[in-house]
Amino acid sequence: SYDDVPVERLLYDWNWISLFFNRVNTAMGKNPVYPFTIPPPVVTKLGFVHRVVREASREEPA
Repeated sequence: SYDDVPVERLLYDWNWISLFFNRVNTAMGKNPVYPFTIPPPVVTKLGFVHRVVREASREEPA
């Protein structure tokens, strides 16, 4: 579960998975599935959103 994992770990796993599928596609003569890298400012924004959503999901309902 990724409940208590920092966004950097999520993105590390995403990078590994996207590289894997890109290599599979390339080996079959296809274009990469996800040919992008996530720039540091986007990582920062994703980290913020991840924290906000995670904290909101832990709050007690009113």
